[in-house]
Amino acid sequence: GIGTYPHLDMLRLARAGGFTGTHVPYRTGGAGLVTALIAGEVNAGFANLAASLPHVRAGRLRALAVTTAERLPDLPNVPSMREEGYAGIGTNAWNGLFVPVATPTAVRQQIFSAAMKVMQKPEMRERFAKISMALSLSESPQAYAAFVRAETEKWAAVVRENGVRIE
Repeated sequence: GIGTYPHLDMLRLARAGGFTGTHVPYRTGGAGLVTALIAGEVNAGFANLAASLPHVRAGRLRALAVTTAERLPDLPNVPSMREEGYAGIGTNAWNGLFVPVATPTAVRQQIFSAAMKVMQKPEMRERFAKISMALSLSESPQAYAAFVRAETEKWAAVVRENGVRIE
């Protein structure tokens, strides 16, 4: 859809690669894109690994590059965007734990510590690995807040540079 990571990533790639394209949003999101790619209705798109990997393995889709910094164990023969000359293009969608602004610092730290304790367990890394997701943890609530601010600024610039509008 308009303004999603895949949309903005494709705009960045088109600018870097010197080509143009037509954005085709799907009401069903990534699932609609994968279906359209398989059917040959669209030529290319950024799709998440969970939705596309079964189709790549079955030979219905061809993975051209992964957006992680390094190649993925699930796709060892597929280069990264960096290897293809497009470092920094392509998103690894991130998730985080948020609380209301007025939450006291001690409570925020307690929640952070509890979450870190769970997320650092080997079985959590294994669970994420099974669904082809790498686990990346912040050093502190402050480090995560700085990361979110930087991401917000980065994507706001991409939206402005490309005149993206949601109507």
